[in-house]
Amino acid sequence: MGGYSFLFKIIFKHKKKLFFTLILMAFSTFLGYSIPYLFKVILDNVNTMDYKSFLLIVPSIIIFGLTMYFSSIFSDKYFNIYTQNIVFDIRKKIIDKIFNSNLSIFQKISQTDFVRIILSDTEEIKNALNSSVFLLFDIIIRIIALAFFISQIDIKVFLALFIWCILFFLLTKNMSNGIKDSKIKERKFYGKMTSKFKDFIIGNVDIRYLMPFKALNDELDINFKDYLKSSNEAEVKMSKYRNLTTVSEFGIILILIVYALLQNKNGTFDISKTLTLFIYSPYILPIIHQVYHLQSNFTNIKGLINPLYEIFNIPTEEKAIDVDCIDNIKTENLSLTLGNNTLFEKLNLNFQKGNIYIIKGISGKGKSSFLNSILDLLPHDGEIYINNDKDIKDISLKSLNKRIMYIPQDVYIFNETIMYNINFNSDKKISTNLLTELNLDSIAKRLETSIGENNNEVISGGEKKRIGLARVLNFHDDKDIIVLDETFSNMDSETKLKTLNKVISFSKDKILIITTHDTEIFEYIKNMPNIIEIGI
Repeated sequence: MGGYSFLFKIIFKHKKKLFFTLILMAFSTFLGYSIPYLFKVILDNVNTMDYKSFLLIVPSIIIFGLTMYFSSIFSDKYFNIYTQNIVFDIRKKIIDKIFNSNLSIFQKISQTDFVRIILSDTEEIKNALNSSVFLLFDIIIRIIALAFFISQIDIKVFLALFIWCILFFLLTKNMSNGIKDSKIKERKFYGKMTSKFKDFIIGNVDIRYLMPFKALNDELDINFKDYLKSSNEAEVKMSKYRNLTTVSEFGIILILIVYALLQNKNGTFDISKTLTLFIYSPYILPIIHQVYHLQSNFTNIKGLINPLYEIFNIPTEEKAIDVDCIDNIKTENLSLTLGNNTLFEKLNLNFQKGNIYIIKGISGKGKSSFLNSILDLLPHDGEIYINNDKDIKDISLKSLNKRIMYIPQDVYIFNETIMYNINFNSDKKISTNLLTELNLDSIAKRLETSIGENNNEVISGGEKKRIGLARVLNFHDDKDIIVLDETFSNMDSETKLKTLNKVISFSKDKILIITTHDTEIFEYIKNMPNIIEIGI
């Protein structure tokens, strides 16, 4: 029930927009369904109506039609606004969840899955809401409108049609589940077949020397036969459903014909009633089709909602303490094990303001994991204290983020301009003169150039590092801790030492932590005051 209860919370999040949309939908539907009934009223009174009454009918019908038209447009518009707001809220909640959790959240749900959920699944949820929630309310309104107008004409006909529709629904209910299962099976074999084509194209160089061409064709034939069998099975079930639908349509017409014959036999035949009922008949069966689609749509939407339900139910630690500044970080028996690999254990360290800490070690020995641990981004054993006595587990992540500047090894580049990648739309605009002075001309000359994977402009690994350093230069003022993880790699010697000197110059009242396996950097700064070497 968790997924469905979560779904209902989402549906009723924006109650006012939903209510306004439903009012417009109901208004539009009742106006549309009232026109056949208006036709009946005209036929009933045609002998008593004068010329002026007929003249009034035409503009009245036009007004009805226009009102229905615009009500329908506005209901579609506001439902779109409603669903877009829901999806936007979900996306913001996911981002908020990530930023208020440490990196262990990605052990439960991978970063790739998060990206898929926030980009693709949420868009599918929007479409599913359109084809399920909107459809559900549309069905309810249509049933109420049809029930009202048909029962006004003849309650017995209404009951007969209602019973027939219920029988058809019950008859096809199990069939719809069978169709769904067949479609799943068909998609499975289709995916297997297309995957094989993909493998043969991309891996052709490897395969051509291992398998004869006939064997390749035989394998493709086997995959195609499996897919064809499942496709035929699904198509036969769909065909049975379509043909039952046709039978049901004949059943509705048969009920109306029997009704007309009974009226004629009893001498109570009413042409206006009969014609109006025949006009209403095409409205009835589509509702049953919609109910059938509704079942599969809600199954699909539940499948999309379940991952979100899991995300929002990942427990977040309650961290009530905020810190205005960080003077020191102290570790006691700090240990980290990832899988079966112990990266470090029982480290007792004290990071003080005014010192520069060089963390040395060859690649892959846990330097980055150590940084993530002392920043409380990775779950660890042992204790970490801020300002001597505040357990880092009790301090809010938002508070820590405000006081720490961390540039990871792999600097992430956003699909924006270089300037955006440096200042993130903040009021702080980095000086181009400063960039030039530090040999960062390649950045300074292209601040308005769009970069990232969605743009044609390609930047090197060294340029990524330079952008990371530019971020430090731009945002260091309010930070107590600056952490640079292999930030000076992939740079020429002159640029490396110039930028290092600049970082050291504004870090005299901060905790500066640098990881490196670059001997040039270590040799350059080893004789400076307040340098502390840590081996990992």
